[in-house]
Amino acid sequence: MKRFIIVLFTVTVILSSQAFGSIVLPNGGAALQGVFDGITLAPSSGSSSLNVNTDQMSDAADSFWLVTGSSSTVSTIVMELSGFASGNRFGIFDFSNSGNRQELFAGSNVAGDSVTLSIKASGEVFINSVGTGNFFGSPAFGYYLDSSGLGNGTTQVGALFFSDTSLNADGQDHMIAYQGQNIDTIVLPGNSPSLWTDNQFALAFEDLSSPTAANPSAVSDGDFTDFVVMVESVPPIPEPTSLILCWAGLIGLVGFVGRRRNRA
Repeated sequence: MKRFIIVLFTVTVILSSQAFGSIVLPNGGAALQGVFDGITLAPSSGSSSLNVNTDQMSDAADSFWLVTGSSSTVSTIVMELSGFASGNRFGIFDFSNSGNRQELFAGSNVAGDSVTLSIKASGEVFINSVGTGNFFGSPAFGYYLDSSGLGNGTTQVGALFFSDTSLNADGQDHMIAYQGQNIDTIVLPGNSPSLWTDNQFALAFEDLSSPTAANPSAVSDGDFTDFVVMVESVPPIPEPTSLILCWAGLIGLVGFVGRRRNRA
């Protein structure tokens, strides 16, 4: 019995303590820093308090999310500089099935556009309070950017990028997340200035793969300014797989103890 508990605890600790390095942005992250300098302002310094290099959330922490509060979340496009802007599609995918996706923004959407997302107890996804008929098998979800449609009748192969890096065909991280720190005033397109709270997150996407030894012909500027969106009331889930394993282990432990007591 003690051995079982020790093994369960050890496995949980190992899984939940995996470390992931920050993305190294080209040119010191000047392009992405410029985006945030243009929309955020810290009253004490007169400039944004965000540092795009040192304030990145870890890859493990920004893969999956949950809707909280009023059971709905608002997403607002901050900017889109991608050459594929007219064909880009942004949305969420089901944690239990990455093939089950719900689009939030299409290529026709522009900076300042917002959408309200909610997932009901039944699992149905609602957009702007209207049911989509799409049901998720889990309340947890991730974000995706689909740049496969270039808007000119051609396609870009392998350009479906997920917040969960393990799902990306190129094995690269294509999204950086930043959490508000209750310091900066933020001005989103079409909105009045407000405090950037710790309940709000900025997601910055890169829509092309970087050159690698396996794919030296890939072309990417790696600046993560291709699609930037602000989301709120969606806390990230740290290592959801680890938590699920932990919960499953605890349920198994309770059952094991119950059987032992029934035999006694």
